[in-house]
Amino acid sequence: MKDYFKFREFAGAAGLCAAKNGKDFGYEVTVFEQTNKIGGTWVYTDNIGKDKNGLDVHSSRYQGLFTNLPKEIMGYPTIPFPEQNKSYIPAEDVLKYYDSYAQQFDLLKLIKFEHHVLRVRPMPDDTWEVIVHDLAVKKYITLNFNVILVCNGHYAAPNTPKIKGQNLFKGRQMHSHDYRCPEFFMDESVLIIGAGPSGTDCTIDISKFAKNVTWSHHLEKPPNTQFNDNVDQKPDVKEITAHEVTFVDGSSQKYSVIIYATGYKYTFPFLSADCGISREENYVHPLFKHCLNINHPTMGIIGLPNYVCPNQMFDLQIRFCLTFMTGRKTLPTKEEMFEDTERDRNERKIKGLDNSKGHYMGVGIHDRYYDDLAATAGIVPIKPVIVKMFAKGLCNTKKQMKLCVIGAGAAGLCAAKRGVEFGCDVIVLEQSEQVGGTWVYTDNVGKDKNGLDIHSSMYRDVKTDIPKEIMGYPDFPYPEQQQSYIPAKDVLEYLQSYAKHFDLFKFIKFNSLVIRVRPLSDDSWEVIVKDLLTKSFETLFFDAVLVCNGHYFLPNFPTFHGQEKFKGRQLHTHDYRVPEIFEGENVLIVGAGPSGLDCVVALSMVAKHVTWSHHSGILTGVDVGDALCHKPDIKEINEHCVTFVDDTTRDFTSIIYATGYKYSFPFLSVDCAGAAGLCAAKHGVEFGCDVTVLEQSEQVGGTWVYTDNVGKDKNGLDIHSSMYRDLHTNAPKEIMGYPDFPYPEQQQSYIPAKDVLEYLQSYAKHFDLFKFIKFNSLVIRVRPLSDDSWEVIVKDLLTKSFETLFFDAVLVCNGHYFLPNFPTFHGQEKFKGRQLHTHDYRVPEIFEGENVLIVGAGPSGLDCVVALSMVAKHVTWSHHSGILSDVDVGDAICHKPDIKEINEHCVTFVDDTTRDFTSIIYATGYKYSFPFLSVDCGIGCDNGHVSPLFKHCININHSSMGIIGVPNLTCPNQLFDLQIRFFLTFMTGRKELPSKAKMLEDTEREMCERKKKGLVNKKAHFLGPEMQKTYFHDLATIADLVPILPCQTEGYSPGAAGLCAAKHGVEFGCDVTVLEQSEQVGGTWVYTDNVGKDKNGLDIHSSMYRDVKTDIPKEIMGYPDFPYPEQQQSYIPAKDVLEYLQSYAKHFDLFKFIKFNSLVIRVRPLSDDSWEVIVKDLLTKSFETLFFDAVLVCNGHYFLPNFPTFHGQEKFKGRQLHTHDYRVPEIFEGENVLIIGAGPSGLDCILEVSKVAKNISWSHHPSGILSDVDVGDAICHKPDIKEINEHCVTFVDDTTRDFTSIIYATGYKYSFPFLSVDCGIGCDNGYVSPLFKHCLNINHSSMGIIGVPSAICANQLFDLQIRFCLTFMTGRKELPSKIKMLEDTERDIAMRKTYGLVNKKAHFMGTDLQKIYFDDLATIADLVPILTVINKLFTRGIHEFIHNTTNFRKGKYKIVDEENFINL
Repeated sequence: MKDYFKFREFAGAAGLCAAKNGKDFGYEVTVFEQTNKIGGTWVYTDNIGKDKNGLDVHSSRYQGLFTNLPKEIMGYPTIPFPEQNKSYIPAEDVLKYYDSYAQQFDLLKLIKFEHHVLRVRPMPDDTWEVIVHDLAVKKYITLNFNVILVCNGHYAAPNTPKIKGQNLFKGRQMHSHDYRCPEFFMDESVLIIGAGPSGTDCTIDISKFAKNVTWSHHLEKPPNTQFNDNVDQKPDVKEITAHEVTFVDGSSQKYSVIIYATGYKYTFPFLSADCGISREENYVHPLFKHCLNINHPTMGIIGLPNYVCPNQMFDLQIRFCLTFMTGRKTLPTKEEMFEDTERDRNERKIKGLDNSKGHYMGVGIHDRYYDDLAATAGIVPIKPVIVKMFAKGLCNTKKQMKLCVIGAGAAGLCAAKRGVEFGCDVIVLEQSEQVGGTWVYTDNVGKDKNGLDIHSSMYRDVKTDIPKEIMGYPDFPYPEQQQSYIPAKDVLEYLQSYAKHFDLFKFIKFNSLVIRVRPLSDDSWEVIVKDLLTKSFETLFFDAVLVCNGHYFLPNFPTFHGQEKFKGRQLHTHDYRVPEIFEGENVLIVGAGPSGLDCVVALSMVAKHVTWSHHSGILTGVDVGDALCHKPDIKEINEHCVTFVDDTTRDFTSIIYATGYKYSFPFLSVDCAGAAGLCAAKHGVEFGCDVTVLEQSEQVGGTWVYTDNVGKDKNGLDIHSSMYRDLHTNAPKEIMGYPDFPYPEQQQSYIPAKDVLEYLQSYAKHFDLFKFIKFNSLVIRVRPLSDDSWEVIVKDLLTKSFETLFFDAVLVCNGHYFLPNFPTFHGQEKFKGRQLHTHDYRVPEIFEGENVLIVGAGPSGLDCVVALSMVAKHVTWSHHSGILSDVDVGDAICHKPDIKEINEHCVTFVDDTTRDFTSIIYATGYKYSFPFLSVDCGIGCDNGHVSPLFKHCININHSSMGIIGVPNLTCPNQLFDLQIRFFLTFMTGRKELPSKAKMLEDTEREMCERKKKGLVNKKAHFLGPEMQKTYFHDLATIADLVPILPCQTEGYSPGAAGLCAAKHGVEFGCDVTVLEQSEQVGGTWVYTDNVGKDKNGLDIHSSMYRDVKTDIPKEIMGYPDFPYPEQQQSYIPAKDVLEYLQSYAKHFDLFKFIKFNSLVIRVRPLSDDSWEVIVKDLLTKSFETLFFDAVLVCNGHYFLPNFPTFHGQEKFKGRQLHTHDYRVPEIFEGENVLIIGAGPSGLDCILEVSKVAKNISWSHHPSGILSDVDVGDAICHKPDIKEINEHCVTFVDDTTRDFTSIIYATGYKYSFPFLSVDCGIGCDNGYVSPLFKHCLNINHSSMGIIGVPSAICANQLFDLQIRFCLTFMTGRKELPSKIKMLEDTERDIAMRKTYGLVNKKAHFMGTDLQKIYFDDLATIADLVPILTVINKLFTRGIHEFIHNTTNFRKGKYKIVDEENFINL
């Protein structure tokens, strides 16, 4: 009987297994192999495309390929891979394994090389006809076989997806089948599509040479792989053009190469259709148990299932098929096999496994499949350990778990042995030259030949203090011997034999000193190791670390009063070796542990007398003769004697401390010449210190040094700077300088980062600090020594060499804005778009046209929101700050609450709304990080709380270390300066530090106070304005230092009201700042032809139309102390008003107080009753945060249109606009125009548009006054609107008229978009409250809102209200209590209701109420009142407006005295 094994992969894994098992089952076997060697896809060739025979190259192997399964589950069941250290092995080793397998079972003689199978078909007698092309001799052969096993592999026919526009691409396109080496893509822009093993490998390898690599995939959770900085990840491809690819998230990018790592198709080109096998997508059927051809059960197709242990499965499938083919077991009927297959298919469909995953197995399926095959055929199953290893996920990762074991003592050896058993790639780092740890005896004490502390605490005659029978490992008992308590040398021999028995020496790197261990962001570990032989350093990376360094090497020395006076010998049992050196001495042994007892017994044999000091009642019964005396604890030590707590005193020549050991992990991390470092250098020199500054980078400046780069720097270190290109300071430069070195004078207070960097550089130069700085110095580890000095290990990044330095004190000034604090959200890993932290944000342009979610409400979040809103399609800002919900930067931004869940393309918020995004930026702050500090420093960082620190800066456990700059929300450089002087004052002995107990008490007391305020964990170091003041004062007082000067600023906000506020602010002695959004003074009086948005994308502020004239006479429009210049007209054009305001500003020299192009983003009160004002500079696009004692809001109230709503309004086909956007009448020439509203602008529109329009209808509320207005036949009075349709409007009188344009002259809304809700101001239907006297914020009385009243003499009002507010704000007069102000306001509202003045008329004045209001303000604040004549002329002007509507502006008036005017 012959069996055919066709294997297109060079008689590869399945074909060789089939040949071996075919022989075992008694078949005469023939294997047809297309190539000239075995190994299938594991055989590498440089060739792609066609081979020498014109056939498709079969192999898909590329250079550098490693297995993505551990070798332990890759071998055949009976022939495991040979032992070696690594589980994930190179392809060459796999090929060697198959060679040895073929030789071992003598399979080569069964293989017909260079035989290309052309066709296989069943014959009527159930045999098989096979036509083969002998490629060597170029002839064709027809053979017949009884059974066929198809083992052609499934990694030869590329599955290239069809994508729109694919054929247009001008660059290179290939499948990973043709990928061979990464160098071929040098400097290319490469897109890799597909997330399987080859896609991952291609991405990693090609990124080392390509200019940039994009990895397109739809993985829910991308692999935990560390990619190079030039790699970005994208979702699926939507379309391809000549040079560009567009993704489904809408983003596009240009590429020169596209690689499809999109898998392979099952292909059987040689199988005739008569074989009864079909393929739908990737589902091959009908197959019983995924391998046996149901229609022709003498054919088996091996290896179809994927996500399995392949060689184990090949072996099982082949034995399954052959069991039935040979008749060793009867096959179920065809119907039964079909039923079984249909059942399996239905179950798979329920699990979502459609035809594309027709043979998918994976964890939870493959194990049941193996058991099913074995049970059905009654054959030996796959070993459970294989399934377990797969289930643990070891087979699903490209990387075998790398385990670092520190120490080769008893624990370390056990860790190595178990690590290997668990399939880990183990490395043991051992400082000494042999295994055994503390059990290795040495006569030496102190330092070893490498200058390191001797590790062993073993003394010569030590024996175990527990029996050996319970000292051994569970699976490796001690050898039999007479004694149970054995000497140390026997323990050492046991450990050495354990290491030899389990072949552990090959995993141990001796003479390896671990310098530092620290966690990385991907939960892996960085371990820095020094080779003590070569003195070189290396950095290793591991997935897990087991610390097995032992705990009997760092002596725990107790401290006693007078201890330092003792003239005799003092040592710890760590340094005790032999008793003979104490012969004839009087020895005191302190401590009652095992080593203390051993010393007592040994020394009592040789010493003159032994005293044993302890507090153990049990041990008082121990007696070894007259040489021993028990004593209680020590009270005091003197030169030659010791006094005990029982007040007895004895003389001694030696004291041995048997007081145990401390846990010590000097290599474990607790987790710089910036602003703090430079300040430390400067003050260190001034305090007389020998200063060394260790700076990792090449220049001073720390985080203020901008770089375009993100990720890693040229040294492979994380980029330190979080600076983005357009950053401006968020605190004024006036409070950012050092106390003795202010910033240079310049116009702006909020300055760009480059100016800060220049300042720091000039500071360093001015104080000659550069000579103290060692640049390119990476601090590896800082740890305290026993003499309270510090050992600092430093790597020179230029020479790559390491050095160890020693210092008396350490100031840590490494900054706290470099380690991103990434929040975690459910489903975060599924997101297909871009996710980054603001640490890696540089420029907004890369988000052009995107939907961006920004998470976090700190300064960087606000900056990102504003910057990206200029370029992104839409920006959503997720935060939980009520203050920020008022921030408005246009239609492109939407405020959202916290995130609930993230999915592939969208985010769901806690309000259960969902939005789609292409990018997410986390502006979520930073973590404190001190990766170089050994845990022995005694500093911990728990959820943002660095402790224990005295006054937030001095290490309480080791007070010669200071950690500078930990407090946040403070004036940083002022803080640095004060903290450093505080530390140095105590460090240099100028003042005595409180005791450790008192410092801990003080810190605990402060933390309790903070908890009451809710300032815990990440807010443990929060200051803010109020607490900063207290903290600065506290430091200065305790250390008798020059305090920080208080930082105070005063300011206000312009038009007409703003200029008046500036003028009076100066007169009241204030430091004034006027923030103006535009480029000139004048507010709404500045005319522009433009409507809609201005050049900055902001709403046009002005509502001015071209031909507007004032609607009250200029004589009452001026400020009280600056009348309008004389001219013939009383009603003047807008340009004259603008000139007046400009002359007012010039006359009172106000321009110097105005910051133009300043958009106020937010105003909010602080806890100290001052104000924080965030401002955007519209020229530089930068932001700054200002602080003021008082705020006057003078933003005007004629810029936010009040649009009424009518039924059907949206249907209207003509033009609709508000008078805010009305400029000139000519555009309405010949039209039918409807004007809605009867205010001044409505009347003006009527008068202007009626001159050019065909017909005008004026819709307004019924009013006898307006009904008399007549401008000719072109106007028709109409009542309110009932309904609007496409071309017509129906009024409430049920008449209907056609219109081409509708103009809404319906007034304006009060708007304060920059006021935080914390300001305590609300606006309900036109009523702004609570305001005392319509202008003073009752909830925060250092804020005034100017100009709210309507129907009034505006500039007179502004002047009086401003003087009213400033009188109280400056303390010239005491403001009534809040209760009284609220009562007064309530009275005013009640009075207004009697006049019908509610809601939107709550601030209406008019002729009668204006005079009362003006007099009221002046009386309450003792101010010069408004002249009587002003109100009289105002009354006259209103009368003329009403009764002489078309001609009232022809009136001419002159004020003759304080009470009278004349009509000229």
